[in-house]
This record gives sequence, structure tokens and C-alpha cells, in this order.
Amino acid sequence: MHALIVTCLVLVIALTASPVAGQEADALRRELDQMRRGFETMKEQYQKSIEIYQKSIQLAGDDGAIRQGMGRSLEELATEPKVIEAVQAGIDDANNRLARVEQIKKFAVVPGDWAPGGDELTPTMKLKRRPIDRKYAEEIEAMYAS
Repeated sequence: MHALIVTCLVLVIALTASPVAGQEADALRRELDQMRRGFETMKEQYQKSIEIYQKSIQLAGDDGAIRQGMGRSLEELATEPKVIEAVQAGIDDANNRLARVEQIKKFAVVPGDWAPGGDELTPTMKLKRRPIDRKYAEEIEAMYAS
């Protein structure tokens, strides 16, 4: 992505620094405008995903479902109806502000702690997609089957 931004900047400098034929300059400006719109779309989608996450966590805490589960194992909490209802409420609220294609249609609450550097997350909190796919294959299949 950084290389794309640098490319955009180089093209802008080239447009302002050298006399390019009118049609070529217009074509470059249109291309730059398309790239700018693409960056804006990526930024909006990233912000929406953060918003969904924050809202679901907030509602789970407000509902008290997680606080009521203190002293219970994560395996027990993953099947607790109040926890699932709280997550569903957060997703429903976030989905109200998303286009249909961006909405979360199905989800599963899985047991266990996703700690940084563990099986599911890198130390910098990025998802390890392949290990997650392998570890939760049954849950993922069940979502697509229903």
C-alpha cells in the first residue's frame, strides 16, 4: 500500500513538474482520482470493522453477561446464552449501519483465550488465518451448512 501512495505522489509531481500533453495529463488525473477513491473505500471498510468490534464488546459489557460469568471457564461462557445474546445485540446494532454485503450474517462464539502470540493471534494482534481455519474447521463448516 505504501508503494501505491508513493506512486501517486510521483505521478502528481510529474504532472506539475513537466508539460505533459493535455490528454495524457487528464488520463493520469483520472487514474489518480480512482486510486484516491479506492483508498477512501478501504479506510471506510476498516473503520466499519473496528466499529463492529467495539460495539459488540461494549454491549457485552453493558449487558453484564461477561461480568456475571466471572469464575467460570471460557468453555462454559462460550455456550452461555447471555454471552451469545450480547454478541448478537452488538452485531445487530453495527449491521444497522452497514450495507447488506458488509453485514455479519452468522457467527460463532468459540471457547478459549486468544492471547497475543498464541495459536490464533500474532504478537502484534493480527489473525493467523490458516491455524484458525484448521482449529475451528467444524464451527466454520457448521455456519456454512446452516
